[in-house]
Amino acid sequence: MDHQAFAQLLGNYGEFLGAIAVVVTLFYLATQIRRSTEATKAMVRQGVDSSVAAYISVAIDPLTLVRGRNKFLNAEPLDEIESQTVLWHNLMDFKCMEGNYRQYQRGFIDNQDWSATEGVIRLKFRTDPIALELWESSETDVDMTQMFAADYRARVLALLNESRISPPNGGN
Repeated sequence: MDHQAFAQLLGNYGEFLGAIAVVVTLFYLATQIRRSTEATKAMVRQGVDSSVAAYISVAIDPLTLVRGRNKFLNAEPLDEIESQTVLWHNLMDFKCMEGNYRQYQRGFIDNQDWSATEGVIRLKFRTDPIALELWESSETDVDMTQMFAADYRARVLALLNESRISPPNGGN
């Protein structure tokens, strides 16, 4: 093989390898764009959830919340403002945790952090009868079915069931 034919052969191999590199680069870029789009959607969703939580928290008077929770725990009737304050506080908590769930689903929160959030939810059900009552009615309450995504509601209801059968502190 003469020098010119060898150079031509190397050129052909180079073009072939270059074409493969272009295809690999395009797949890589497509993956990165998809991942970036998912991250942007997650950030937008988190921003919406944060805005809702901030809006609710502005409307919650801490003293009314404490008074309402105490009355509820002592089986005393709540007035309308106390009832709404306690309800909205619980909804805000669960909206924030739904944001964590979305971040976990997209891989932005690791398993350990999401497990900690699940522990908070189970503890809330064992220690907060208001939250328990709220979620026990969630399957039939139209507002609840619209306020939280179906997959998150299903996960929270599973945690509710787990909190009923597992003793606090893992049985210790």
